[in-house]
Amino acid sequence: MVKEIKAILKSKSFSEVVDKFPSSYIEFMAFTPLFVFMIIPLWQFLHNVLNQGVVFSAYYSKTYFAFILCCSVGVAAIALYIAKNIREHGKPSFKSVVKENVPLAFFAVLILLMIIATCVNGFDKKAVYGDSYSHESIFKFISYFALYFPLATIISSNRLRETLLYSFIISSLPVAIFGFIDYVIVPLDAFDFGTGLSGVFHNSNHYGYYLAMVMSVSAVLFIKEKRTPLKILCGASFLINNIVMIENDSFGSYIACFFALIFICVIVSLNEQRFNKLALVMPAVFIAVSVVMGLITGIVGRNFAVLFGDLSDIATNSEDAGHAGSSRWQLW
Repeated sequence: MVKEIKAILKSKSFSEVVDKFPSSYIEFMAFTPLFVFMIIPLWQFLHNVLNQGVVFSAYYSKTYFAFILCCSVGVAAIALYIAKNIREHGKPSFKSVVKENVPLAFFAVLILLMIIATCVNGFDKKAVYGDSYSHESIFKFISYFALYFPLATIISSNRLRETLLYSFIISSLPVAIFGFIDYVIVPLDAFDFGTGLSGVFHNSNHYGYYLAMVMSVSAVLFIKEKRTPLKILCGASFLINNIVMIENDSFGSYIACFFALIFICVIVSLNEQRFNKLALVMPAVFIAVSVVMGLITGIVGRNFAVLFGDLSDIATNSEDAGHAGSSRWQLW
């Protein structure tokens, strides 16, 4: 490694840097911002535990610096990856690039629409830094599609891919376990900032979206994993986060997760060109946990009653139809 770095530093042009830059280094550069992104909830949880009383704005300035640093590493990785491919395989046609990266092409259109909408509505402080509630600027929104997704496509190493996926589900467990304890058993200072069972998030709905993603990843890894200890970890992650999701009471995320599990069954079976019976275990567990938690808390039954009531109002054009979906139907 030292020799390779010295050789890169002695390069006299960017082309020479690209030629001497090992592909494995580019992959690791792409891996680093993604890894940080995966463990942010755990990072926030540890901050809450270890730094009670720290002014949030001071903490936010540090995280914003980390975000800029990760973006810089990510942009450098993408630039090196593109340059290296051009050097080794020649300049591709625009048509072939779009054909091989269809999801990225759709994301490019989405980013363009983001920029247009922001310019039309005014490129003000909120656009640059985000509001005081979420701190989500246009640059962060763009980074999700223009940075994190392309970085994931660069990584071909199965070891690095597995590390990312397992870091995602492992980092969710302390947040889920202690968040559940805080909400159901005894209040903990580390979770004073959100509403409802929201973990380290500002809003229980935001945490619900996160739980849906964690459970989906846990389900896929449980189905595909061959190593028993890791399969147990994935199963435990799915079960714990499933319990927390129901107590979280974000019904939209709950419905989305159920359909994601059905979708996973279909995709896994199509990919393997045979019906994968193990894939059915995850929806079955999801339903079983829902039944048990529903009997204990009444949350699941109540939410389904509201859902069917809303659907009835919409179907009959009732005056109350605008209140369906937490009053979102009127917006739609």
